[in-house]
Amino acid sequence: MATLNDQTTTHDIRHDYEKLARLANLRYVSDDELGFTRRRWGRGFTYKDATGKTVKDKALRQRFNALVIPPMWSEVWICQDDKALAIDGAR
Repeated sequence: MATLNDQTTTHDIRHDYEKLARLANLRYVSDDELGFTRRRWGRGFTYKDATGKTVKDKALRQRFNALVIPPMWSEVWICQDDKALAIDGAR
């Protein structure tokens, strides 16, 4: 039995990410969906769309930069809906 926000459930929800997101009033997204990736490029980064093409759209680049994703994070995936998911490269 797990307790979350004073709600008792009959099953362990620690790995039910979609349910946890709903309880926090968030929308769960997965990197299985279409999105953008960030890769190190020289002294900075390049962003690719779902087809592997480099993102050159200025508004999209500004949106990505506004996320302020730490430079040490690798395998960064950015949702098309203004949310980011990343795996910490320092692990």
